[in-house]
Amino acid sequence: HDGTPLVADDFVFGQKVASDLNFLQQTPPGIRLISNVEAPDPQTVVVNWKQTSIDANAGTASPALPRRLLGELYDRGDPQAFQNGPYWSTAFVGLGPYKMVAWQPGGQMEGEAFDKYFLGRPKIDRLIVKYLDPEASVLQLMSGDLDIVPAGASLDGIQMYTVAQGFQSSATGNTVVSTSGDRYLAVQFRDPATPWARDVRVRQALALLSDSKALVESTAYNMTTVADMWIPADDPVHQLLLQRQVASYPYDPTRAARVLADAGWTLSPSHVFQNAAGEPLTITVSVQGRGVDPKEGEALAGQYSGEGLNSPLATIPSSAPNVDELNATYPALLFKSWSISPANLGYWTKGQTATAETRWKGGNVGAYFNPEVDRLYDRYLTTLDLSARQSAEADLVKLYMDDLPSIPLYYRIGAAQFRSVLHGPGKVSPSEFANSWNISTWTMD
Repeated sequence: HDGTPLVADDFVFGQKVASDLNFLQQTPPGIRLISNVEAPDPQTVVVNWKQTSIDANAGTASPALPRRLLGELYDRGDPQAFQNGPYWSTAFVGLGPYKMVAWQPGGQMEGEAFDKYFLGRPKIDRLIVKYLDPEASVLQLMSGDLDIVPAGASLDGIQMYTVAQGFQSSATGNTVVSTSGDRYLAVQFRDPATPWARDVRVRQALALLSDSKALVESTAYNMTTVADMWIPADDPVHQLLLQRQVASYPYDPTRAARVLADAGWTLSPSHVFQNAAGEPLTITVSVQGRGVDPKEGEALAGQYSGEGLNSPLATIPSSAPNVDELNATYPALLFKSWSISPANLGYWTKGQTATAETRWKGGNVGAYFNPEVDRLYDRYLTTLDLSARQSAEADLVKLYMDDLPSIPLYYRIGAAQFRSVLHGPGKVSPSEFANSWNISTWTMD
């Protein structure tokens, strides 16, 4: 955008920054598989990998960063100064279809069509990106002050439903729903003596006592469906899992009671599951104190309590200075969301474990470990043939459903909702959940 060509050395520099743990709290999984990046000439990038990787051609592993703009600041060795530098905000220089011309921190960004964009000048001349809370997004979209709220926005079920119904009744807009991942319960394994950590039957019972359909109705307003497994029904791997007769846990309190009885937990006359010593089965449901989490947590804790569990609700304040630590040291269950991607399928591998050493970052917040999961995930990441890779993914997901390091509840969705005058947004892949990928082709009446 400043008229300077992208060169191969920008990828070398980007890899250097992305692999420096002093500058990033956690190295992205793809970066860890790269041994080095070379630039034999300004137009050639050579990436050397430590092992075969299905992500090697995705273009996301080694990012391009302009050494000419950031190199001196990086060489000072001050991570805080580097991260707070103006390049990341008001002085940003990019390569995309729109060149930033104004940035009001906390308010909005404005871009103008970049004449030299490699796919051709965008069809829409001017773009304004507004930072709004979900309520304001809905109001401005319905009033016509916004043209689109993309699928990655943080609208909850009732907000997406409200917009969709309004557009349908007035014929003034469109809603395109895409599956982004799953809403799930992360199980805590840090204390191996807890009933749920030491006995898979307790985890199975918790899955059977989770009324996901009620959550979909009450908090997602039927905009999505229950997740019978980690992979959505329109994914080819889902069919492979059905062929493998993968375990499933539809809401079934009677079956759950039998499973708990086998594990040594029986219903007392006061309708509370307890062990031989008379101790109740206590399952704390933890949520973050934002968005739809408290409502979902309250609903699930109520379900569990009604079915015989001692199930208090714990809220993790989003403003807590140690929020990452609290999100990794919850007592039993934690509401979480994940996006479907090769990297995130490895959430429950040892390398993704959130610890003090990783500043409590990592998808494996419950510290689950199963060497077979690590083996299968490695096989999945290194299998280039598509059919064989899908088979490896099915084996991995089947193990997840057998051992239940986490409990899937329903498919997480996003909805691109936009006025009828805008043409171009469509469904997006779960692994590339960004409606703007083709924004240079969008048009407006």
